[in-house]
Amino acid sequence: MSNGLRVGIVGASGIGQHHARWHALSGSDVVAFVGTSETTVARTRLSLKEYFGFSGKGYTSLSEMLDEAAPDLVSVTSPYVHHKAHVRELVDQGVHILCEKPLVWDEEKRLDEILADGRDIVTRASAAEKLFGMTAQYPACLPMYGDLYASVRGEDLGRADSLTMEMEVKRRGERKLWEANWIDVASHPLSLVIAVGGLGSMVAETAICTVEEAECT
Repeated sequence: MSNGLRVGIVGASGIGQHHARWHALSGSDVVAFVGTSETTVARTRLSLKEYFGFSGKGYTSLSEMLDEAAPDLVSVTSPYVHHKAHVRELVDQGVHILCEKPLVWDEEKRLDEILADGRDIVTRASAAEKLFGMTAQYPACLPMYGDLYASVRGEDLGRADSLTMEMEVKRRGERKLWEANWIDVASHPLSLVIAVGGLGSMVAETAICTVEEAECT
C-alpha cells in the first residue's frame, strides 16, 4: 500500500540499494537515484530492478534529479566525505533527509573542523523545518529491549548506569582496519549512550579511545 512519498537515493550501489528497497517495502515510491557516472548508473539501475522491481530513473547530477524527479525525501548514502555537500543542497531544496552514518567525516580535516561540519548540517536542517535523521538505528530497539528485560527479569529496566556494547565489522572484499572501523560503527554505541542516558550532552574530553589494527575500544 502506497504512503504517497516520493523517494530519491544519493549513491545506490552500496548501502543505498538497501535504503531504496526498505523505502519501497514501506510503501514509498522510489522514483530516482544519483550515481557517479553513466556506466555505474546503468549498472545500478539494472541491479535495483532485479532487487525490488525499481522502475525509476538514474541520474549523475543531484540537482537534475531534484528538478526532474521532485522527491519528497532523499536518502544520502554517498561516501561520507560528500555528506555535508549533499545534505546542504538537499536542505536548500526543502526535502526531508535521511543520512547514512557517519554524518560527516573527512580524514583531511582536524577533529574540530569535522565537528563544526556536523553542527553546520544539523543547524541548517533544523532551520529548514523538514525531517532530518541519521541512520544510527539501534535506539529504535530500546522499547522492545525493555519489554524483553522485564519479561526475563520480572522487573522494569529502570535507569541504566552503564552500557557495554560490542560490535563486529563484517564485509565482503577488503577488510576495514584501524580508524576505518571506528568511523564505520562508532555512531551506534554513541547513539545508544545518548538514548539510554536521556537528555544531556557528550563531554568530548572525557572520551578515551584506543585504536589498534583490527580493534577499536
